[in-house]
Amino acid sequence: MPPFWGDITSSVDWCEPNYIVSPYIAEFYNTVSSLAIVIVGLLGILFHPWADSAFQISFLTTSMVGIGSTLFHMTLLKEHQAMDEVPMLWAAMTYVYIGITQNYQLSVLSKRLLGGSLMLHAIVTTLLVTLTNGSMQFKLFHISFASAEIYGLIQVGFVLYRKRAQPNLLSLGILGFSSYLMGVMCWFTDFSLCEQMTGPWNPQLHGWWHVLVSLGLYCLTLILLANESGTSVAYRYGIPRIHLKTKL
Repeated sequence: MPPFWGDITSSVDWCEPNYIVSPYIAEFYNTVSSLAIVIVGLLGILFHPWADSAFQISFLTTSMVGIGSTLFHMTLLKEHQAMDEVPMLWAAMTYVYIGITQNYQLSVLSKRLLGGSLMLHAIVTTLLVTLTNGSMQFKLFHISFASAEIYGLIQVGFVLYRKRAQPNLLSLGILGFSSYLMGVMCWFTDFSLCEQMTGPWNPQLHGWWHVLVSLGLYCLTLILLANESGTSVAYRYGIPRIHLKTKL
């Protein structure tokens, strides 16, 4: 019986066996875990409607990544892979913009030039990853995304270092960086040791990458938002958020 969504056309097929749990979902656990990315983006929007446009774009593109990731892992089709990867690139560019503007004193003109340059870079990389195929597409995307991702995380580290005297922000930063790092380790292990992890005992590490990186990204974005707004962390139902009434 042919796969429900047809032949695989994406440039990568992850370690999770296809169509095992459901005949309608290629990678069940990777699909379900992608919803964590949607949720953290929505939480960012719902808890912080007052945040400026850069943060709103960051939260929105994060949710778009989650939607695209859900479709991608459900179908393993090239067009849905693009719906996952393109928002990742734009989210990373937004993150870089926020980090740079918080760590360096830029004029209004410089901010506009920075935003325009990052947008141009995002457009070029979008074309590169959508117009190529196979291993070339896979390498181009991950080089483009990883470089922006690492640079953005470094900028968060600079902000967190300046805020290290604030215990609640420091603990949130430690949680964010440790979650993100564990998520990256899950991604690399799943990708590099797939042959050793196939079978009924597969730990579904790519799915854990979705969950851990979502938690890490949300926490680290709150660090930037607290720095931007001059406020600190509050908790609602155990979920961290930045509350304007909680002054540093």
